[in-house]
Amino acid sequence: MKGGIAFRLMPDTRGFDRIVELPDDGLRQKEVYARFGLVAYQAQVFDHALVNLLTVAGTIGQKLTTADVDRFMADLFQKTAGALVNEVSRDLHLDVADLETCRKAVVERNRLIHRFFREHAENFMTSSGQQRMLDDLGDIADVIAQADKACHHMMMTIGEPHGFTAEVVSEHLEAMERIESSDK
Repeated sequence: MKGGIAFRLMPDTRGFDRIVELPDDGLRQKEVYARFGLVAYQAQVFDHALVNLLTVAGTIGQKLTTADVDRFMADLFQKTAGALVNEVSRDLHLDVADLETCRKAVVERNRLIHRFFREHAENFMTSSGQQRMLDDLGDIADVIAQADKACHHMMMTIGEPHGFTAEVVSEHLEAMERIESSDK
């Protein structure tokens, strides 16, 4: 409140509150941790997108059991994100710009997981520094989302000629939801 009148600043470009809009009672630090967690989750979704892409490319059109596909995916999940992108670049014809986005996403993913808080140690102590951290997290999330989208697009492009369409995926997800809701 300013002069007895409540005011609200504009959200950032991604729709999140600016850090100065949050009370300075520990909530600002918690917001940094929460957004870090959100971006770390998005990074894991990207890792999974790489595995999905390589799985569709490596198994589509083959007569495999669910167990065979599970083993194929389990082997891929043992690899680092960088190794998965290298495999994508070696085995698939991903658009050059999309491949570069995937490589950049891996660099940013690794920076997020291994160095983010170290690189921002001083920033964490002030609200303006915390905002820089949130902005950086938003930039990392944007790159990861672009790479995830590129992987999904390529996976669907490979799968569609074999009947692996968006509609089929949607039907399977709906069936899984029905099974899950009937278990409750």
